[in-house]
Amino acid sequence: TTKRRILVVEDEEALAVGIRDAIEHAGYHVDVALDGNKALELARAGQHDLIVLDLMLPGQSGIDVLKQLRADRHTVRVLVLTALADEEDLVKGFEAGADDYMKKPFSPRAHLARIAAQFRRATMETAPPAMLALPADIRVDPPRLAVHRDRQTVPLTPRQGAILAHPTPPNAPAETPH
Repeated sequence: TTKRRILVVEDEEALAVGIRDAIEHAGYHVDVALDGNKALELARAGQHDLIVLDLMLPGQSGIDVLKQLRADRHTVRVLVLTALADEEDLVKGFEAGADDYMKKPFSPRAHLARIAAQFRRATMETAPPAMLALPADIRVDPPRLAVHRDRQTVPLTPRQGAILAHPTPPNAPAETPH
């Protein structure tokens, strides 16, 4: 498999190098941008699986970079890593489109754990839905709230449609009636 690519956006060069080295040691490929303009240029190229983004940057702020990426419909995951630690800054980060927010100073182990969590979430979101084993002559159509068999349509309630759209995974315990 190919290594996941991470863009680290941090204007303090020594910190950027430390973050890059820790992330590379964990097995990822890392690019670094030291200002908002370069960050936006590299992010728009679309080669990264995750962006670690500082908010206080020369050129354009991290919030501006994030807003522009989301306006461009870039869906890359963004982990904000910043010294801006009050609630208002956190809310602004999430409203601009951040997927996670981590305050400086930070633990490198916790930072790597959050990076890994972002990749787990991305994998879960893109995983194919669980398959429901049904006889070959039955077709389930959850969006239309119907089941089709022998040219007949059986309407479903919204709850039945939701259950059939998200069946219990094969190894999950079945719910028992109370």
